Amino acid sequence: MTNIQSVLTSCNSKARRPMPGKRVRLQWILTLLVLASVCLLTSCGEPSRQDIFQKELGDKIDSYIHQVMDKFDIPGMTIAITQEGKTIYTGAFGVRNLNTQEPMKPEYPFHMASVSKPFAATAIMQLVEQGRMKLDEKVITYLPYFELADERYKDITIRQMLNHKGARP
Repeated sequence: MTNIQSVLTSCNSKARRPMPGKRVRLQWILTLLVLASVCLLTSCGEPSRQDIFQKELGDKIDSYIHQVMDKFDIPGMTIAITQEGKTIYTGAFGVRNLNTQEPMKPEYPFHMASVSKPFAATAIMQLVEQGRMKLDEKVITYLPYFELADERYKDITIRQMLNHKGARP
């Protein structure tokens, strides 16, 4: 007799004797509940393939970032990687302040300043290469909400903006 059957037998002997059909059904229900519990407990303990992949990817990224920081003497940085609109990795490395040695945190913002200009220019040139944008087209063709106080803003082209010649008053 298995442990489950002995438990069921002892439980049933204390209560009134159910009909044989109900007893078998009760044993099946309890057996299924025990099996479901075991399955849930074992699956919770082991990481999925996706979890293992993300852990390995995170470890490789962490290692690479540490190498770059050491090579270029970078005191601190944060990084976030997105895929299909979802954040798949975040990390914080080094310190926020050299004097206090406060550690970096992923939520700390950084001032981008002019660093974003090359990214915007590269994206625009990729659109030009794909034939989705023309350098000599007016900015308002692509950004109809673009406005300046001076009415001449309507004549500013993409090329002029990229060359910093779209003089704004």
